[in-house]
Amino acid sequence: MTDVIEFAPFLKRKKASECRHLTYVVGMKEASLTCSDCDAELDPWWVLRSLVERSEELEAADAERHARALAAFQEWEVRCKDAMRHHEAWVAGANARIEKLTSEINRLMAQKLRLANDPEIAQARATRRTKGAKP
Repeated sequence: MTDVIEFAPFLKRKKASECRHLTYVVGMKEASLTCSDCDAELDPWWVLRSLVERSEELEAADAERHARALAAFQEWEVRCKDAMRHHEAWVAGANARIEKLTSEINRLMAQKLRLANDPEIAQARATRRTKGAKP
């Protein structure tokens, strides 16, 4: 049973030919460099070159992600400005309709007041009431 436990970590290890050697173990005393995934001995100059290449790839990927994010933000900004212009136009139209309705209401109220205070209309109303009244 102990043998199985001791060999378990080695079963999870990758083969050196399949490994990309992305994580390293530096042996300071032995001045050695080994892959932590497959235990292969690595050339320090190869590791440095691969680190530089990976950093360049990462920088290019970051620049591409940044460009996509900037384009998405600019598209969002344009859509927001369009929506704001549409909203402002709608508000201006609504305000114009409100002003028109308010002036119409005021005109009708003034006409109602004029009609209520007109003596001819008051007399016609009184006549209609007396004609419609039963003796």
